[in-house]
Amino acid sequence: MSAANSAGLVERLRSVMTAPNDTPTWVRIACDDAASDLEAKDAEIASLQAKLREREERLEITHHYVLSGNGEDLVRAEIPPEERDNEPDGIECRDATIKGLEATVASLQARIEALVGERDRAAEDERDRLLALAEAQQERIEAITDRRITSAEDQEWCDAVEAGCFLEDHGAMLPADRAASRSQEPPHGR
Repeated sequence: MSAANSAGLVERLRSVMTAPNDTPTWVRIACDDAASDLEAKDAEIASLQAKLREREERLEITHHYVLSGNGEDLVRAEIPPEERDNEPDGIECRDATIKGLEATVASLQARIEALVGERDRAAEDERDRLLALAEAQQERIEAITDRRITSAEDQEWCDAVEAGCFLEDHGAMLPADRAASRSQEPPHGR
């Protein structure tokens, strides 16, 4: 029953109350009770309709946005209540947005993992290249050193410097003297 029909019925029931005295009292009481019940129901319906409008607004199904006549601006267009069931609501839109964002995050994570893998492979390749270069330089240094050492005494001095001590007169130098020994020239003035 619409609100207008209900209001008309309440008015007719109330008119029985003001009718001539030939209406029985029980009919008057029944009409008054029925009118009060209808008014209470109308108030409850109005309250529920207000809550419904509030919920529809929160779900964003009372309106949508369409392009304006110039095709550049979005303008709000109200959706009639009878057409609201055909429109996606705010929750559906939010869920679709979340799903799209999750797909984007997954794509970016995959790209990050690929880039990290490339970086790690490049770092390993660079480390291997530098180790090979250092090894080649060490071999060259050893070859040059082997050619320069001309006596057993020179070899003994080089071995002692590498070991961290310097043999002089068949005695080891103290640790404090080791640093100084590294800067000393070998015997025979090299």
